[in-house]
Amino acid sequence: MRNIIFDPAIVSQLGLKDSDSSISKDLQRICQLVSIMILTETEGNLSKSPHTVVGLPETRRALEEFHTLRYTGTFDTSKGGPGVNLSDILPSLTIPTLADPEATLRYYAIMCKIRRQKEGDTTCSLRRSRRLQGWAAETRSSLLLVKGSFPTRHLLRDLAADMICLLRKEKSIVAWVLQAKSQQQHAHGVVDILKELVSQILQQNPATFTERRASLTARRIRDASTAEDWCSVLGSVLGGINEIYLVIDTEAFADQAKEYGWSCHFASLFNELQARRITTTVKVMFISCRKPVIRQFQTDCGTVIDAGRSCR
Repeated sequence: MRNIIFDPAIVSQLGLKDSDSSISKDLQRICQLVSIMILTETEGNLSKSPHTVVGLPETRRALEEFHTLRYTGTFDTSKGGPGVNLSDILPSLTIPTLADPEATLRYYAIMCKIRRQKEGDTTCSLRRSRRLQGWAAETRSSLLLVKGSFPTRHLLRDLAADMICLLRKEKSIVAWVLQAKSQQQHAHGVVDILKELVSQILQQNPATFTERRASLTARRIRDASTAEDWCSVLGSVLGGINEIYLVIDTEAFADQAKEYGWSCHFASLFNELQARRITTTVKVMFISCRKPVIRQFQTDCGTVIDAGRSCR
């Protein structure tokens, strides 16, 4: 194995690299088998003693099959795996402990309706604020923080429900993460939040996913494990979308997720999309009434709206 030279271009084309860009175990094993065959034939053992190397005929057949797959394109992941589609990908994004996004939206909408019957349309001034209107009108990707406090927490939730329902009515693509009815049971970690956003985007944007793209997405999802990996997956599924909105309530976050640098990571995502010439406009709205989270966002967020001042 020490004398075998790998052609990086061929290795990449075959998809025989692990997520850390090292040579995969599959390729190492193939080369090991090839080395055994070459050594055996060189020493003349292949013709003299066919049983010197255990399983040599099977090895030869396996390598011949691999050779055939390589040149027919069946093994070439750049052409997309056979039969891969979104229905194959979505089950891998299911998180049993994660609250159903439709259920959380219904909960927010019902509570909003109850409060509105008692108190009137309290989010009207927020929805009509110049900052919110200006943020929505921007043609570039951007972050918005709507901050509040414990007394105005319900106002933030009602605004989130209003925004999501309005965007869906306008047939816009929107994904969200909201606080479940039981916070302790459904506090989301960073990876869970990113996976949920990816899942919702895939379900709402099936038309742009060719078999090839579905195959590549499935591979990325399979290899993703860290928050950085899932940020990359999120960026990869945004291609082909003109404009998308993400609405996120930080009350749904687990403690470690609240400390995650969301604003910095989304800013990096915007830059990455621009560098890759992906024209998708991503509008991300966070709502929060937690001072530590608010301090983090105020440093990097382009637009900040104080719900307490807007409703006065």
